[in-house]
Amino acid sequence: MRRAASTITSNLSSPRFGGTNTFRKGASMTIFNNLKIAVKIAILVVSLGLVTLFIVFNGSSQLASVSTGYRALADTALPDNIRLTTVGDRVNAMVYAGYKTMAYDGQSIQARDAATQQKRASTDAHALLQKVAQGEPSAAAAVQSLESGLTDIDRLVGQAIEQGLRNDNDNARKSLAETDQRIAQFQDQLQKLIATR
Repeated sequence: MRRAASTITSNLSSPRFGGTNTFRKGASMTIFNNLKIAVKIAILVVSLGLVTLFIVFNGSSQLASVSTGYRALADTALPDNIRLTTVGDRVNAMVYAGYKTMAYDGQSIQARDAATQQKRASTDAHALLQKVAQGEPSAAAAVQSLESGLTDIDRLVGQAIEQGLRNDNDNARKSLAETDQRIAQFQDQLQKLIATR
């Protein structure tokens, strides 16, 4: 009987039947199998909780990043793009006023109104560029270059308006022709600034 029992024990412990070598390799599995069901469920719940916490943390950090980017876009970039576009419109209004003073008699109401409109458009354009420079210090150098170009255009248009109000239309035409070239350069700079920010 002892012999039969030892034979059965040795057969069961052989690798063919998953003997002691198998038990050593799967010791951690044996420990897990010996745990109570409540502990197994608790381990599963804690594991799922850790995965959920990672997903929540990752998602919230991504949302914070998107929110920061959107805030910069909505609070700074888009309003400044509108301001820069308006600067371009104001420059066109300045030149149009210069042409009006040349087209009408210098003493007419239309010519005097055009001179007033030019001054208003110039003031608006300078103020808008200052707002852009304050809102985006990183673009201050480009805005300073635009400000310099605007001052030059303002000087030439003002000169053309003075000539137009004196009915010196030939010289006014020359001044406005020079202004047209400066405006083309100014508008190119303006579009580059809008596109590269």
